[in-house]
Amino acid sequence: LVPLALFDKRPGATFNGLLKNWGLVALGNLLGALTTAVLIGIAWTFAFTTEPGAVGQAIARAAEARTLGFAEHGAAGWFTVFVKGILCNWMVSVGVVGAMLSKDVIGKVIAMWMPILIFFGLVFEHAVVNMYLFPLGMMMGVPITIADWLIWNEIPVILGNLVGGLLLTGMVLYATHLKPGPTRSRVIEPANKVTVN
Repeated sequence: LVPLALFDKRPGATFNGLLKNWGLVALGNLLGALTTAVLIGIAWTFAFTTEPGAVGQAIARAAEARTLGFAEHGAAGWFTVFVKGILCNWMVSVGVVGAMLSKDVIGKVIAMWMPILIFFGLVFEHAVVNMYLFPLGMMMGVPITIADWLIWNEIPVILGNLVGGLLLTGMVLYATHLKPGPTRSRVIEPANKVTVN
């Protein structure tokens, strides 16, 4: 939404403001995701004194497959993650727009839930989800580095999320709703008076 305000030359919308917004949002999401990952890690491992159970091991396997698994394919793996990021944020953005347009709570829930279900079910990649998943996977013992996570997942996913949200949803909305048409004055004809005898 912020880039659309910039494209539309809205008062107060600047490129520096856009970067500041994105930076603060990214930092807030990262801090929230890391805090949640640490708390979950503590809960699953008795404060990191025992091995993780089945769920922790599944998280570790997912984190490994979604970094080193893509790295095995080189540029094709990186491009695949990028495309999964595009598809994911397309779904997320459609959900957000649908929820904004819905008039009641049930409509908002359904409008947001369906696209999120699609992106989780099809294992698309979302940068904020991955800010939680990969650090937690590392805490659960997966043999990946922060560089593995950034190069083979987070960076291509962030770029893909930007393309998916901005181009496939934001720019489509912007192009189709660029400017409202001229206001037309409506002439209301007076109703014929009916007299009852």
